[in-house]
Amino acid sequence: MRRGLVVAGWVVAGVVVGSVATTATALTVGVPGRTADRPSAQQLGEATTAPVISTTVIRSQVLTGDVARASATEVVASDGVVTALPVKDGAAVAPGTVVADVDDAPLVALAMPFGLWRDLDLGAKGADVRAVQKALADQDLYTGAVGAPLSDATFAALGKIDPRLGHPPLAAAHVVPVEAHGTRLVAVGVRVGTRLGDATIGVRHRGDVLAVDDGGTAAGTVKRGQTLRLYGEDGKQAWSGKVAAVEDKASQTLVTVEDPDGLPDTITSADVVLARGPKDALAAPRASLVAGADGTSTLTVRDRGHDRTVIVATGVCDADRCAVVPTAGEVTTGDEVVVP
Repeated sequence: MRRGLVVAGWVVAGVVVGSVATTATALTVGVPGRTADRPSAQQLGEATTAPVISTTVIRSQVLTGDVARASATEVVASDGVVTALPVKDGAAVAPGTVVADVDDAPLVALAMPFGLWRDLDLGAKGADVRAVQKALADQDLYTGAVGAPLSDATFAALGKIDPRLGHPPLAAAHVVPVEAHGTRLVAVGVRVGTRLGDATIGVRHRGDVLAVDDGGTAAGTVKRGQTLRLYGEDGKQAWSGKVAAVEDKASQTLVTVEDPDGLPDTITSADVVLARGPKDALAAPRASLVAGADGTSTLTVRDRGHDRTVIVATGVCDADRCAVVPTAGEVTTGDEVVVP
């Protein structure tokens, strides 16, 4: 009996010792030999705070689906015999170069927003003349006044590209409008000696239209005049501009921009600005705002352990913050506000 009692006593003692060891282990935090203090009831009940900042709050909508520059092919020669083809199918077309000869007549690429709708002779004036002169000036071939009546100076500049273009008139069929960058030749199955007809020569543009593979959903929210922002592979904004038109194409939303200069070739994401608050306005965390029945909101400002309530009117909000204007009480940049 005495032996059994001793064993039982050791068992009980083992249980007690084990419990104490477990408790001590649970209280040990990081540093051997030291234990963490349990948080007080007051600390557990304290809300966190966040600062009021000065910024421009922008509400935007991310466009879902892949975004890419849409391409369109324009036929520039559909009859005649190809007598030279210095630029091959699929190759980039550089402004100020001859891309092909058809019936021994050169097709010259010029960086123009549109093609010619008439043949141009000496003395001609208009938007088409201005476009030709600007394209030549951009290539440092023409030094005269852009928009002046067509003169020998313009034909002299054309003659620097190809002598056959150095005398009037300039035939509309001989000018291929291209972009400064990104245009490629489309001449599938075409070679020197090909009689054009079923086979044609064209150019594929990557102009001012972006295709969003979103099933057309963005067409319901993106509007003309809004600001579109495009982002590159590094996540940084690569381009920003105004929306000129929006079209729902069933499987895609086509967004036309007002000024395509600088559009990046690679686009990883895009968003459209829906609303923009005042520059450098006060902005408080959305979670710190408590809405009132009268349409105003309240902030609780914590100042050296003391809380005070400020009534504010809210403006534009993004996902995290709202622009605020105090209407009763004071709040300024750097104030800490309670986030319940």
